[in-house]
Amino acid sequence: MKHIIHLLILLFFNQAQAQRKAAFVKFFDQRLWYVIDEKGQLLYDKGFDFIDVSDNEELNIDNAKKVVIAYPSEGIFRFKKFNTYGYYNNQFSEIIEPQFEVAFDFSDSIAVVGIENERRYIDHKGKYISDKTFSVAEQFSNGYGLVNYKGRWHFINKKGIFLNENGFDDAYAFKNGYAVIKKDRKWGIINLKGEMVIPAMYDELKKQGDGFIAFKQNGKWGIINLKGELVIPAIYDELKKQGGGFIAFKQNGKWGFINWSNKIIIEAKYKNVGTFNDGIAAVQPDKWGYIDSTGKAVSEFIYSEAEDCNEGVAVALKYGLWGALDKTGKKILGFNYNKIIKSENGIIRYKTGKGWGLADNNGKIIKEPQFARIGDFEYDLALVEMDGRIGFIDKAGELKVPAIFVNAFEFENGYGRVRTDTDWHYIDRSGNYLFKTNLRMATRYFSIE
Repeated sequence: MKHIIHLLILLFFNQAQAQRKAAFVKFFDQRLWYVIDEKGQLLYDKGFDFIDVSDNEELNIDNAKKVVIAYPSEGIFRFKKFNTYGYYNNQFSEIIEPQFEVAFDFSDSIAVVGIENERRYIDHKGKYISDKTFSVAEQFSNGYGLVNYKGRWHFINKKGIFLNENGFDDAYAFKNGYAVIKKDRKWGIINLKGEMVIPAMYDELKKQGDGFIAFKQNGKWGIINLKGELVIPAIYDELKKQGGGFIAFKQNGKWGFINWSNKIIIEAKYKNVGTFNDGIAAVQPDKWGYIDSTGKAVSEFIYSEAEDCNEGVAVALKYGLWGALDKTGKKILGFNYNKIIKSENGIIRYKTGKGWGLADNNGKIIKEPQFARIGDFEYDLALVEMDGRIGFIDKAGELKVPAIFVNAFEFENGYGRVRTDTDWHYIDRSGNYLFKTNLRMATRYFSIE
């Protein structure tokens, strides 16, 4: 009863204006989940039976009378009640009553909904954008949804109008203003006006980024640009875009490298190749090693695994142990580590029999191995475990949040979640509790638009 009064007091301080961040929590003396802001104040006086944090399309629930809610999209919460879906706005007012057997999050201000095998689109007010129903409807992207209507694929805009009346044999959703379509058993590309920018004349198409498209004709691969101009002729068995102005090509079962003028820079003589980064690439004639952009070896070919260079550091495996090289092939960490994780923002994580430690990109040890695990750095802090407890370190390897917690999650949206022996709390980057209320369960903070 005391805590219920506390909840009502918190509700009194709730502002009509939506808060920037919120989280779902469960209090110890409450069965339901509630929504709080960054100060721990209640944003909505009603609770929910379940919170679905899995990002699944289906909101799973074991009782049709209970209510499950998902994280918001575009400031709108999708929920399920009595086995039907509806939507709340960011102040948890029901803006679309539960009525759909299938429903997806809003994307580009439009959501896919359905009853039985029919799919339709609704706007933020729950109004259908078209009288048509579809066997398949994908989420909106670049102002269009991709649908299957009477066996043909169409792009539909927010007014419910098809981009091309006749549709296509097959299609992929718009991305960066272009969509790959299939017509008369051949593939091409259209723009947002429905204009054919690449004629439907290719066996396969793969977008390469930067305005280039790999195409396949007569079993061979080449590259064109978005004007349809030939860049690389279709004479290769496979092509892989690289950094540094290179393209990896495969001929007769071997890999080599060409430039964007189709000049062979490195002959096809490798079983496999990695990606050029920082001027070097991992290649495998038999064992793995590294070469520079002229094809000159910068390391021995003695590694059973070799990862792409990142931030000037290349990680490789030799005789079951990991080491690290710089981009000149110089060894910066000897091959005596159980595991090395490639550089991230100037920090290398390594593991020995004593645990995990940190090094910089020159191989200088920042922190001696002592942690049972080290997570990714988020907001310049990484989760660590030592002596069965969890805390957070900075990039100097110093504990910024003491290792006193039995469980924790990495920082998300500016805050961490930690569990003491008895309850959950939210912390800032200094390890301070955001508020003192003890929580039985807690999700990550999320933005409310």
